[in-house]
Amino acid sequence: MKILLVASTTEEIATTIDYLEQHWDKKNFWEFTKGEHSITTLITGIGSVYVSFALARMKEIDQYDFIVNPGIGVANSRIIDLNRVYLVTEEGFADIGLEEADGTFSNQHDLMWIDANKYPFLKSKLKPKKIHNPTYLPTCSSVTVNKVPGTYDNIEVFQKKHHVDMLSLDGAAVMYSCIMLDIELIQFMVSTRYVEPWQKETGEVELALNQLNMRAIDILKELTTSN
Repeated sequence: MKILLVASTTEEIATTIDYLEQHWDKKNFWEFTKGEHSITTLITGIGSVYVSFALARMKEIDQYDFIVNPGIGVANSRIIDLNRVYLVTEEGFADIGLEEADGTFSNQHDLMWIDANKYPFLKSKLKPKKIHNPTYLPTCSSVTVNKVPGTYDNIEVFQKKHHVDMLSLDGAAVMYSCIMLDIELIQFMVSTRYVEPWQKETGEVELALNQLNMRAIDILKELTTSN
């Protein structure tokens, strides 16, 4: 089995990389092997453009059986527990479009730049054909933004438009690529804060990263022992 472990930053998966270095054979700087299995790590940078470019440069990317994509998001719904890891089952692009004169926002589908049901979209959303959840994580919906709203007015406009659980800075780019390339995706996120007027990070980032890496390691173990 070939797995591509994709993260925006090294810090997000540092503990997972430590695990691989201790328990797997290191083939080169970014690839680990064990028996017939291989795990390749890819650090993309934060944002959809960087993710898309990094994935486009991967040789023979369509040969991977799974892309595993852990990350840190922002909770848009109060039903989301902070520092708990959720599997993403639905994504979308939030802010490709136009701001209207009354302050509302029309996205690429509202403006008919792209049909809301043109593949790979379904009702403006990206949804993988198969949802693989090997460790039975709770699930969430997400939307990818270029800017997390940070004022009361912008938050109100955003939440009237997007009824999703989480916000990501690049998740939709990964999901779009996986659907188009027919690669199974396991995408999961943890949040340390809710969408609210922005202040310096006060969440328990270390706790969130610990939870994220624990789940990442569990998923990699499950994939490479049951197949």
